[in-house]
Amino acid sequence: MEDSGGLPPAGLDWDFYLGPSPKVPFNRMRFLSTFRLFYDYSGGYICDYGNHRIDSIHQIMGVSMPHTVSALGKRLLFDRAGDVFDLHVVHYEYEKFVLEYVLNYTNGFGLGGRFPGFRYYNTAGQYDRPHGFAFYGSKATLMVDRVGWELYPEAGCGQKSGGDRKAVQGADVTALHARNFIKQVRIGEKGAVGEMTGHTSTATCHLGTIAAKVGRTLHWNAEKQDFVNDREASRLLTRTLRKPYDLIKV
Repeated sequence: MEDSGGLPPAGLDWDFYLGPSPKVPFNRMRFLSTFRLFYDYSGGYICDYGNHRIDSIHQIMGVSMPHTVSALGKRLLFDRAGDVFDLHVVHYEYEKFVLEYVLNYTNGFGLGGRFPGFRYYNTAGQYDRPHGFAFYGSKATLMVDRVGWELYPEAGCGQKSGGDRKAVQGADVTALHARNFIKQVRIGEKGAVGEMTGHTSTATCHLGTIAAKVGRTLHWNAEKQDFVNDREASRLLTRTLRKPYDLIKV
């Protein structure tokens, strides 16, 4: 769904705002916070929400990027602006584990499993958990988000009747995270993570979008930063930059 939105706001250079992206008429949904609904400016919801989760998984598991990726992406909510997938499922294969990323914008329950009274942002009910990730092990399931974690022991692993469920409620440290980033940019202070951490987590998300677009399993060479023997997928690693905003050569 496109909404031309009329003329750009006074003082806005729409051509400069679009930069290297395709030239299109002004559309208020392509402006500021909602621009990410369009693949012209983003990698989809997975690059918005997913990189925060995948980044943490990489940190915990001690990995940087997967070697194999397959995905399914669908657009179901046609009454919403934009063209990004609102249903996106990605299967990532690493050397010692597999990761399944699921984004379902048609349902807000998310990961679920939240203890009663467990505080979390953007919740609409008592048990929903819009964002988060889970580790399914042989002895327990661990559900984690930005403000805490919950442990559910596996049946038959020695826990007492009723289970030894545990929950730890932490604090939202988004503000601390932002200050850490500003210090890195403004004064060059080494932060908690380096620029390559941001690259590998975000690039992994882009791989999931590309796999869904081409509709087949892709193999990734992390050393060469390219797909193995797949020219179509490799072309999607970049895009044609619009002149005169094409100074960055890719």
